[in-house]
Amino acid sequence: MNKELIFITTNKHKVKEIRALANSESKDITIAHLDYDYPKFQLDEIETVAEERVNYIGRYKQIKVEKPFFIEDSGLTIPTLNGFPGPFSAFVFNKIGNAGF
Repeated sequence: MNKELIFITTNKHKVKEIRALANSESKDITIAHLDYDYPKFQLDEIETVAEERVNYIGRYKQIKVEKPFFIEDSGLTIPTLNGFPGPFSAFVFNKIGNAGF
């Protein structure tokens, strides 16, 4: 039985990567893509950011998701900088780039 999961992201490269991973693990999983740009919550913990995004999707009905879905969030944590930039990785990269590190 084929299982469909919806990946909510605006990043088509992430979708391609996740589809390849899913296909390598099981032929019974289909990854559908929902191109939806939810707010970028700037919170201290990556887990909290992901939780807020999922809650946002559940609270606001601009989109209707009736199948299992997932989102992906990540960040760069540098131990000697006490985990900075963490969930602020994209913001920091856009401001100072690789050279700034």
